[in-house]
Amino acid sequence: MLKKALALTVTGFILVSCGGMPKTSQAAETPNVLVLGVDGGQHMVRRGSPVFRTTREAVAEALYEQGFKIFDAAAVSMGKVRQHFSHRSDAEIIGIARAVSSPPIDIAVAFSAYQTEKKIRYAKKFNVRLVGRIIDIRTGRRLGNVTVRSNAFRHAGPNCGRGCIADLAAQEASILAPGLGSALAQKLMNASQVAYQVDYGSDDYPLENETPTPQATGLPGAYNLSFSGFKAEEMFRIEEYLVSFRGYKEHRAVRTAHRYASYWYETDIRTARLDRNLRKMLKRLGIKGRVALDGNSFTVQKMGARRMP
Repeated sequence: MLKKALALTVTGFILVSCGGMPKTSQAAETPNVLVLGVDGGQHMVRRGSPVFRTTREAVAEALYEQGFKIFDAAAVSMGKVRQHFSHRSDAEIIGIARAVSSPPIDIAVAFSAYQTEKKIRYAKKFNVRLVGRIIDIRTGRRLGNVTVRSNAFRHAGPNCGRGCIADLAAQEASILAPGLGSALAQKLMNASQVAYQVDYGSDDYPLENETPTPQATGLPGAYNLSFSGFKAEEMFRIEEYLVSFRGYKEHRAVRTAHRYASYWYETDIRTARLDRNLRKMLKRLGIKGRVALDGNSFTVQKMGARRMP
């Protein structure tokens, strides 16, 4: 009787343990965000000024509070690019971010602060405008712009010099900058919560009778995938695997030739998992090959095949 009761107790414990066991799920990878101050244009405040510092700190703090991993451009790009970022185009900002390889940067948040002054007979006036934009470094997409500004020109005394106006502008920026940071953080949060995810256990390939459910995840990534040395029938099967990987968004053929194909590939999973999927795919296909990664470009080379130029 005692043995029977003990057996029932153990069985019940096992059932409770199994019932309470959480399902396996893939944790979303938080994007690495580079905060980049841009100056050098007309009416832009210079880096190092009180307005510039106040804006940078407010933007970084707002993104940090939302759980993003924040990196300062001057710190992580030291020795790789010149530190006076008077660049204004998205292409130049992407180039700066891509020059940082450790840590790899996913998102650039670029901000600029503008200070306009005018003088009238009885006083001086100034206005502050803060501008920020979010750029996906992998895809080059603009994810959002935000502008905040003083409602009207603020008054300064007639004897208020350059330093005096700079202090007053910094006070105005301390009021405006948190709003800029909060709006940029919200736009980045909204852009991050777009993917669908389902529990596939330890396998990244689709299973039958599973329904994906919306779940907050990292930003979609974009990659260049190149395959060389594979026969046409092998490439057909490889493409079937590419569209079946978890997190697949879309792909487009960029170039095809004899035993060569390259694709633009978008997915919600991150680089390390895609690397693992490609290696696992070769193993399942029974093909010996090597997988190499450079930035956001994967090269898959069939072993024993001539390397493409």
